[in-house]
Order: sequence, then structure tokens, then C-alpha cells
Amino acid sequence: MTKKSLIFLSVLSIFLFIKDAQAILSNEVLLVVNDNSPYSISIGNYYQSVRGIPDFNICHINSLTTETITRDYYHTHIKDPIKSYLENHGLSNSIYYIVTTKGVPLRIEEQDTSNDYIENPDTFDRSSVNSELTLLNYSYNIGGFISNPYYEQNKSFRDFRDQTGSELYLVDSLTGYETDSNCDGIPDDVKALIDRAQNPSASGIFVLDEDLTKTGDYEKGNNWMDEADEILTNQGANTHHDETVTFVNNQSDILGYCSWGSNDSNSPSPPYYDSFTPGSWVNGALTTTYVSSSARSFNACTPYGQSLIADLIHSGASGAQGHVYEPYLEACARPQILFPRYFAGYEMLESYYMATPWLSWQEVNVGDPLMVIPEPATFLLFSICLSSLPLIFFKRRF
Repeated sequence: MTKKSLIFLSVLSIFLFIKDAQAILSNEVLLVVNDNSPYSISIGNYYQSVRGIPDFNICHINSLTTETITRDYYHTHIKDPIKSYLENHGLSNSIYYIVTTKGVPLRIEEQDTSNDYIENPDTFDRSSVNSELTLLNYSYNIGGFISNPYYEQNKSFRDFRDQTGSELYLVDSLTGYETDSNCDGIPDDVKALIDRAQNPSASGIFVLDEDLTKTGDYEKGNNWMDEADEILTNQGANTHHDETVTFVNNQSDILGYCSWGSNDSNSPSPPYYDSFTPGSWVNGALTTTYVSSSARSFNACTPYGQSLIADLIHSGASGAQGHVYEPYLEACARPQILFPRYFAGYEMLESYYMATPWLSWQEVNVGDPLMVIPEPATFLLFSICLSSLPLIFFKRRF
């Protein structure tokens, strides 16, 4: 490929990821609070005060505080009350994001034909509460995933919904470990998560930590990181693309992090990220890992099997996607979409869902959905792009 072509593609890749419309606003967020959970109430009050969520936009439910519930319970105590609240208050069309809080159930367990609930990681009726809530206004058959219509879009969620007439919601959680060292009722990790989102950094390093032992169908996970590195580099982002057999743990100023987590053949022993972090984070850092059940719990006493995104949040990350059960690699957030969209100025939650192919499935996104980095680097590169245009049109061929 000629240098002329490379310059043109670099400029094109930058323009392709520039955000094109206004972000979602605080009065377009529905905050869900479980009145049976002191954590949920305190987190809801704090987030409302920080983001200015209107009282009208707070939906109170009365639910179990356990992380796992049955599907019948989900319908009667979570889905139906939220749907009714939106309809009764005329909010169904004006709400774009739904935000749950720690204390709202996390996952729906499998139900077999005899109406007994079973534990089987390879069945298809299991899902996260958040993933089901994205389809609050849809009728669909339970069992298996549903393709996400917002996947791979390069437009704001506002434009997507307004142009397509979609009734989709984007859903995430404000959650983390329950430790409350300040005794103010707000878990330390959740409060810090919210606070970091108010002052995110526009600069930092995107860490892409491959595991070269992955072969066959698993190799695609490494290929996604290769693509992410190429796109981010063309956008002007700083990357640390590790293609060795080491497990990265010494980086500074991390803005984005993708790895195989505890599935990396060179990862440390439990508690994984609790004692062995990728490095230091900047405010606003997003993470995604190829781990089956990394969002299975946000309770501090959760026994280890696989690594937990709660530990990444505890160590300083500002956003994370994990899964409550086995999602399969194909369902994981694509780093080559997630990080370039976020770096271009899309909000955290838009970026995660543009990178997530399936709904009615296992994903949980954690963080302040309104978080967006200031003055995205793509806009700062306009002058560089323009200064390169003469090279595109006038450079001699060799």
C-alpha cells in the first residue's frame, strides 16, 4: 500500500468515529432504586445529587435484595413495575438509559419445563436483569440471545432511536463491593466510581493484552485486539499492545483495558485483580475482559473461580463489562468498537452497547452511563488531518 493510501485511510478512520449528535441528558435517565436495600437507596440518592436526576425519573421497586432471582420474580417485581412506572408517568419515549443500583437483583436463573430452577451454565434461559431490561417494551421468546440492533452503529443512541423508531433502552448498573469505610451508607467503590466519572481524562493508554496460546475459535479474541490497536493508532490514541506471553501488570495511566483475565494462561492465582492489577488508571477508564462469569457477583465474600470485574472497579477502573453466566466469546464486547467509539466522544454506555452483539443475554455494564471524555482526541486531530491533505492530493508517486 502506498504512503498516499495510508494517509487517506488514517484520516478516514478518524472521521468515521466522530460523534454526530448531542449526548443523553440527566433528565433522560431512569434511576431504579430497590426500597428494600439500604445500599440501593443511598447510591440512588448520591447519584441523583451528583447528576441532577429529577425526582420524577426515580423508579422505586420493592424486590428481594439477593443477586439471583427466578424469571417469574423478575417479571412481577422488576420488569412490570418499571414498565408501569414509565407508562404511568409518560416517560416511555423520553427515557433512553435505565440505571439500576446495587441491591437490585443481578441475574435470572434457569427455569426448566417442570418449573424447577436449576444450575447449568450451558443452558439458554439464563440472563442478566440488565440485558432483559433493554427489551422492556418488546415481546420475544425467552431462551437464547437476541441480536442487538444498536451493535456496530456509529451514531448517537438518540439518533438511532429517533431515526429507527426503536423502543430499545440501554441499561447499566451502579454497583461494586459493599465496603463502607466512611459509614455514610454508600459503598466506597460505588461512590468512587461515580466521582471518577465526573472528571474523566481525555488522555491515557489503551492496554490490549493478548494471550498467544489461544488458538482455533479463541484466536479471534486476539484478532479483535489487533484491530483495536490499528484503529486506535489511526485515531491518534496511545496504545500498549502486548503480544507476548506475559500478563500485563505494570502500566500507568490506563484509559482502556482488554485482556483474557483469569482465562489468560499466564494470569496470577486468585484473587486476580485484587492483588495483581494491570497498573494505574486515569479517571474514565473502561475495561472489558474475555471471562465467562466476571459479573456473577459484586459481594465482597464471593468465592473465586474466575476473575471479577468488581476487582477492576475496586482498583480504579471507571467502567466495566462482565457477564453473569457463560456468554461465549462471541458475546463479549468488541474492543475494536468499544474503545474507538469512546475515544471519539461517545458516552460510556453508548460505547459498550455499540460493541455488544447480543441482548437478552448475560452482559452487565457498570459505571456512570453519562460519562464521556472531554474534548475527544479525534476533534483535536482535525488540524493534523487538514495539514495532511496536501500530501494526499499532491504527493508524487514513487
